[in-house]
Order: sequence, then C-alpha cells, then structure tokens
Amino acid sequence: MNLYATKDYYCDIYSLGANRIPEEICEKYLAKATAFLNGLFTSPLTGEVSCDVKHATCEIAEAFYLDDGKKGIKSEQNDGYSVSYDDYDVLKNAVDIALIYLGNSGLLYRGIG
Repeated sequence: MNLYATKDYYCDIYSLGANRIPEEICEKYLAKATAFLNGLFTSPLTGEVSCDVKHATCEIAEAFYLDDGKKGIKSEQNDGYSVSYDDYDVLKNAVDIALIYLGNSGLLYRGIG
C-alpha cells in the first residue's frame, strides 16, 4: 500500500517538527489513516496526491494515535469504584476530518457526511 503521506511529510511539513506521533511508529498510523481514507474514496488514489489528501491523512493518523492512548476512560474514582467511559467516536471524528479537507474534492463517496 502506498501511503498518502510519508513520515517525512508528517514530521517536516505537516507538524513542522512538533510531532504528536513518535517518529518510530508514525508510519503505522499513516498506514492506518491511508487505509481508512481508501474506504471513503470512490477508488484508491494513484500517482501524486494533493496536499489536502496528505493533510487529511496526517490529521486522521494523529486522531487514531491519540485515541489509542486514551483507552476510553473519562474518569475513575477509587472509594466507591466508579468508572465513566468517554463517548468520543474516533471513526466519526476521522470522517469529519476527511470532510473538512476533501468534502468538495469529488474523491469521497456521495453518502459520506
């Protein structure tokens, strides 16, 4: 699978060196974001991809990375043992990111959004 954004693009251009995703695992999340976008596109992209696609890939990769670190727990108490879980939906957030960058591009299936 060709990544829509490379590790170099993420580190040097998108995040300008302020990486949220550690460099050593960055490609894992960029691959996951690329696969996610492929599911939204009418067909996988070939050749040179636009900056909008690269930026969407990077932002979705960060959303997936941050979600992996949260584990879904919003708050927890000790005495009476109470746990509440976050209702954050990373997949909905990823679709929203794709719509921001690519909503008018013609790349997304019509039913997205």
